[in-house]
Amino acid sequence: MHTEHKSWWGAPRTITNTIANRKISWLDLFSDLVYVVIIHSFVENLSAHFNLYGFVTFWVLFLFFFNTWTNMVLYFDLHGKNNLRNVCFALLQIVAIAVTATCSPGTIPGSSWHTRLTN
Repeated sequence: MHTEHKSWWGAPRTITNTIANRKISWLDLFSDLVYVVIIHSFVENLSAHFNLYGFVTFWVLFLFFFNTWTNMVLYFDLHGKNNLRNVCFALLQIVAIAVTATCSPGTIPGSSWHTRLTN
């Protein structure tokens, strides 16, 4: 007899074990909100420094954060479970991305972070 053991710290879901009509969780919405705020700050920096350097900096930062968002979304779609392990690692990644995004405007000359870091 096979009994399914439900664990709070269980292994990720296998890619073949798809969830039909998967519902979006609060964690998905929270991480999307964090990324929206990050991209908004990049667009504000681009509008303040609308030149070639500002444009290149915007695209480098945008592509970096877009890649992290895509990896997070694909992981939850393919392997995500509603357990403590996924919540902890997702929150850890969200906090790390938020801290990285907070310091990333320092790469744009003229931004308030760049002025604080160079003085």
